[in-house]
Amino acid sequence: MDNESRLKIYYYRSKNWVILNENLLVLAMGILLIGIISFGLGALWQGSKTQKAPIVVDKNKSAFADNDTNIRIDTNNTNNTNKISSVANILYIYIASKNGTSYHLPTCPGAKQIKPENKIEFTSKEEAESRGYKPAANCPGL
Repeated sequence: MDNESRLKIYYYRSKNWVILNENLLVLAMGILLIGIISFGLGALWQGSKTQKAPIVVDKNKSAFADNDTNIRIDTNNTNNTNKISSVANILYIYIASKNGTSYHLPTCPGAKQIKPENKIEFTSKEEAESRGYKPAANCPGL
């Protein structure tokens, strides 16, 4: 038997198998098509739910009193920790919960779990502590 006759035999066997199992093939292709369409619709629906509001940056507001303020830290000075903490007080907002007893930095895991309606924001540690809040134990940087 040469290769050409083998190919003809495989072709006719395959053709006969497709003809005999036509209903099964149509059913399998239908199920596959329904699955693909369902997945696509689900992805579209989920994508529209997770769209977030755009972040707006107000150029007129600044964390510093003066927009031209430059903060420089001398690396040879031993009081760097005081300067760094004063810079942190200017840059960070501290967050607490109405129902809680501790305040957090916005990057802390505890701050991310506070519901928006329960959030209280402070501009300094002193302000948070004057209202009776303590630094969160699991928040690095406090």
